[in-house]
Amino acid sequence: MEVVTPRWILESDPDQGYVKEIDKFQKDSLTVLKTTIYKMGKWFCIQPYQPFINLDNPDGFNLLVRPEKWRLIILSRMESLDWTYPENLNLLEKSNIITKWDHTYYEGLASIGWYNVEKSITLYGKLNLEKTFEVNFTCN
Repeated sequence: MEVVTPRWILESDPDQGYVKEIDKFQKDSLTVLKTTIYKMGKWFCIQPYQPFINLDNPDGFNLLVRPEKWRLIILSRMESLDWTYPENLNLLEKSNIITKWDHTYYEGLASIGWYNVEKSITLYGKLNLEKTFEVNFTCN
């Protein structure tokens, strides 16, 4: 038996927008933010009905607070990566954070006690939504 399910692909317009990803890391009572800007991002979700999205996107589109389960296809053309540290964080700890991130990302930061406690992904500018189909085969 064949089951066909709509697959929705959401893409930021690389000419008229960007994607802002913010990760919040905590260790003890300290908080560090990593803000990354990408020129292009693409995600998909599988559901029977079209997601209700204003494709003109005048106020930004926060992907992670949506009822759909969006899954990443690609983030590309990184434009910037900035870290925001508390004032009382010493230079050695800042250096360790950057080094661990550059080599092993989230796992590296966790290995020195910095845990990702919150994430947001917001798309700015016009969006494109495309409907494709996913075919699943099942045996009876």
